[in-house]
Amino acid sequence: MMRKIVQHTIFMLILVMISLPLLQMRFRFVKEKPLFGAFVPAGRADFNRNNWNSGAYQEQVENYLKDHLGFRNFMVRLQNQLDFSLFRKANAEGAIVGKSGQLYEYDYIRAWLAIDYPGDAFVNRKLNRTRYVQEYLKREKGIDLVVVFEPGKASYYPEFIPDRFARQKSGPSTYEIFIRKARDIGVDFIDLQAYFMQLKPDSKFPLFPRHGTHWSVYGSKFAADSLVPFIENRRNITMPKYRSDSLVISSQPWDSDDDVLKTMNLLCPLKGEKLAYPVFVFDTLSGGDRPMVLPVADSYYWNIFNTRLPAYLFANETYWYFNSLVYPDFYYRPVYTADIDLQEETEKQDIIFLMVTERFLYRFDWTFIDRLYALYTPDWLKDPVYDNINAIMRNDELFDGIIEKAQHKGISLEAALQMEGRYMIYNNNRTEFMIRFGPEHFKRIISQDPGWMKHIREKAAGQGVAVEETLLKDALYIFEQEYPVLYEMNRDIEELKERISAGDSILLEAAQYRFDPGVFMDIAAARIYREEEIARTSYAIRSDPTWLEHVRRKAEEKNISLEEMISLDAEYVYEERLK
Repeated sequence: MMRKIVQHTIFMLILVMISLPLLQMRFRFVKEKPLFGAFVPAGRADFNRNNWNSGAYQEQVENYLKDHLGFRNFMVRLQNQLDFSLFRKANAEGAIVGKSGQLYEYDYIRAWLAIDYPGDAFVNRKLNRTRYVQEYLKREKGIDLVVVFEPGKASYYPEFIPDRFARQKSGPSTYEIFIRKARDIGVDFIDLQAYFMQLKPDSKFPLFPRHGTHWSVYGSKFAADSLVPFIENRRNITMPKYRSDSLVISSQPWDSDDDVLKTMNLLCPLKGEKLAYPVFVFDTLSGGDRPMVLPVADSYYWNIFNTRLPAYLFANETYWYFNSLVYPDFYYRPVYTADIDLQEETEKQDIIFLMVTERFLYRFDWTFIDRLYALYTPDWLKDPVYDNINAIMRNDELFDGIIEKAQHKGISLEAALQMEGRYMIYNNNRTEFMIRFGPEHFKRIISQDPGWMKHIREKAAGQGVAVEETLLKDALYIFEQEYPVLYEMNRDIEELKERISAGDSILLEAAQYRFDPGVFMDIAAARIYREEEIARTSYAIRSDPTWLEHVRRKAEEKNISLEEMISLDAEYVYEERLK
């Protein structure tokens, strides 16, 4: 009898344990702590015949039950805790557990290893554009645009990076390369990474928290305390007074000081460290100059923004978060930088800070500089390959995929990005691609065919010429056969490049806009060729009485001048050649 009671009791306990998640799902009798992070729970399944027959309904039900089952959050935390305690594994996207309990985000380590470095050509163009915009704004508008290289945790604490990553270190970090190039090109910048490394040996409290990825709230105080006197010196002003010498000491992290730990969603809290939190006191009666300051910055700026320092010391609080969202306006209604007048907003400022940490250096400016560069240079000065690489940088999934592709093929990330940038032109505008890259395109096709290349080498040996010369001849022959009109344009533009490169004017113009001379030559030659072709057609219209009379009638019908109509017809003829 007793044995049956025990068996029944065990059975009931098992039954209750099995039923508890469903009961919790239905009645929510226990309040669960929510998981930290961006989670979008699956919605209820939509039952209909099509969903049922395709299996979509069953999949939707399964996803819904997974996301809404009772005690799910507890079980997730338990699993995360076991993985962390037993294997030092962080079940959070990008989180890395370092030595002595230091937590990192992988992207900072990736930048420390320079895995994300997009290549000298791209970075040189980006930084040269930056200097051009800096010089233009200062000269024409009296505005200071200054790059601020924020510190990164991987470069600040390389000693705690796991050995599996440290063994991969073979050269300078992305940050170190950027700093060297920025200095060589003459970019106006502030190096807060170097400043933090100077502070590191004597800092009483962590400038980077153990369980966070951003500079600590305490660390951001030193950044703010260095930027304010910089503004005063650069603008020759005296700003309102403030103090930040009073500190609150806590073993419990505030704000972003445990942002990585939160995403790990552990069951048990980790032992904290003593962290300092400055108390900012503003002297509202001291008076002083309040300049217009625009930070275009990543998330590091939040710790400065939240001190209320911009509210009391600047004439505006504006903060362009990743050059996308406009704060504090975004608190009240959606305001995006894409929807505002960039030139008007830029020219209101006294000083602009472009602030970026090592993790985002491959993006650098989130196209802020590029948009200003387009404003203050001629409309025709466009580099589609560069623009496409910029677009790749803004797409995490695409950029990560190209890094993997480059590693798989054993080529540099720079080469992979250039190939992808050109391929995007090939897909979107085949005509433009062929006019500019036709010979290289067919050379690559031939080079990838072993049998064809064997024939090229034999032919080159028989003719006593270089293999490269024979390869180019075959590429040009195929190009002419497949795209005769575009081949002719390509050859004409190449001849034009030789003609305009004979003088120094084209190089001087490239230097004026701080543009890569070779790429500038391509763009300028294509523009001049187009203008000459349109001028030639315009002359042909004026020389042909029948054609001219036809154009005159069209001008009268459209109520525009004859000269304007001639130009429009000439442009139309040119565009038709490209089809």
